[in-house]
Amino acid sequence: MREETRQFLFELKQSPLFEAVGKHDCEDKVLLVTSWAEAIEISESEANDVIRTERHNEVTEQIPYERFQLWNALVEEIKSELVPIIEARVGLLELNSRQQRCVFNAAAWDLVGAGMEHEYAYVISSRFNRDLAQWYLRGHFVCGWDYTEGYFRTILY
Repeated sequence: MREETRQFLFELKQSPLFEAVGKHDCEDKVLLVTSWAEAIEISESEANDVIRTERHNEVTEQIPYERFQLWNALVEEIKSELVPIIEARVGLLELNSRQQRCVFNAAAWDLVGAGMEHEYAYVISSRFNRDLAQWYLRGHFVCGWDYTEGYFRTILY
């Protein structure tokens, strides 16, 4: 694992993951929701799945074939570090098991994606997941995106 990826994982362990949900401490370029119910409804939408999948594919398409062969092993290594962190923090949230699973799945997808972007930063230009990870590092949950007037805005809780 590259040092840049290790640094990201260290920062995540030290972060206030999910501790700023519901706080309106963000710039105008994002939309903020006011409840976990709203955040989860947005997160579970088909539109958000499509955006996450398209961005994931955008990353993998940029990786040269010989380096892409390491993808699965790197995902497993990064997941082995991330999953316990996310599970522990999600377990502290006052949510039912279905809601916790939704938050865990979305956060894990975004943060593993960020780890992979760190790992392949020397050959890819995409920063989508690394940019999302900054919101998690600040304590927010990334619910999804709003597309209005030709512009995507991140939706946070």
